[in-house]
Amino acid sequence: MSCDAFSVAGPYGKQEGAWLGYNPKKHLRPSHHPLIATLGARPWVVNTWLRSGNTSSARGAEGFLDETLALLPTGMSINSLRADSGFGLEPFLKKVEDRKLEYVISARFTKGLKNLVASVTDWRELEPGIAVSEVMFQAQGWSRARRVVLVRQHAKDRDFIRGKELFDDPAYLYQGILTSRADAPE
Repeated sequence: MSCDAFSVAGPYGKQEGAWLGYNPKKHLRPSHHPLIATLGARPWVVNTWLRSGNTSSARGAEGFLDETLALLPTGMSINSLRADSGFGLEPFLKKVEDRKLEYVISARFTKGLKNLVASVTDWRELEPGIAVSEVMFQAQGWSRARRVVLVRQHAKDRDFIRGKELFDDPAYLYQGILTSRADAPE
């Protein structure tokens, strides 16, 4: 299952629930901030919430997960979840872990994670210009450390990852993946 908080859906006119919020394309316009859960590779939409534009990605995430799992047909269950970085907060992670769901969530590059990534020296090169590593990281507000898989890519070679320049060295883009999976970072 994939849970995504799409950054914005900008309605025209006066739409119910539309509020001023982050809108990268239409500044100072009311917008919505939808949550969409999909299932499978096709993907099939399992659940959706249309929230006001001034809502954060994580707002209501635990309830959305509960509702989504309840909407699955009888006898169907999921064993893994993929989500964007807005879901990397303790209440949501705890709920996912309590339900024993495997997860892969895009990591937020907080100051603490940036500092930790800057100290990583054991990168394993997958192919020229792309390397992986992993760290255990406990973000502020988390009850425990969690595994983060790191991907580092030369900025100009390819656009394999949609990473961020983290340091004064613009030669690399970085991506972090918060995960409960135990397999190799590759």
